[in-house]
Amino acid sequence: MVSELLKPPPLMSAKRVLCVQPHPDDMECAAGGTIALLAARGATVVYVTVTDGSWGAFEPVDPEELAETRRREQVEACRVLGVEEIAWLDFPDGQVPPGSGHVLCRHLVRLIRSYRPDCVMTVDPWTPYEAHPDHYNTGLAVAAAVLFSGLAAAHREEGLEPHGPEMVAFAVTARPNTWVAVDEVWETRTRALEA
Repeated sequence: MVSELLKPPPLMSAKRVLCVQPHPDDMECAAGGTIALLAARGATVVYVTVTDGSWGAFEPVDPEELAETRRREQVEACRVLGVEEIAWLDFPDGQVPPGSGHVLCRHLVRLIRSYRPDCVMTVDPWTPYEAHPDHYNTGLAVAAAVLFSGLAAAHREEGLEPHGPEMVAFAVTARPNTWVAVDEVWETRTRALEA
């Protein structure tokens, strides 16, 4: 009986989805199939990429060139998946600040209130053994922003109306409550990862 009351909202019914990723390609890796399926079913999907991705290579490479390459690849991957828009916050890779009161949280509140999604998807900051500070700091900032975006008194400086998304979807979580079969879009997901 309690499980019926606490059922997770149906992710695949979302019509407006804001996907917040720490780095270019994080959402394709974590939930590319789900994103492709949502877009194919008519959902408006918008990406927010928090960092410039300039540290995302194991081989020696110029960070500025890498950031440009990853941005181009992200644009192509989003085209393949059906993502309609990308917002770039351009925090330096590896330097997403901790805490819910910082500038990242304010950016995210503004974006949530502007796009008015019914679902916000991001990385799970509470996944055990997550070692990358950009991942857990982004996830925590998103969780706080989802809360604050619905509070009329919080972050009023933008003059935007409060908006509380109906659901938050944490990708790559240790405690999933929703599974999405993506067989029908597997090739699309693969092409996005290859972009």
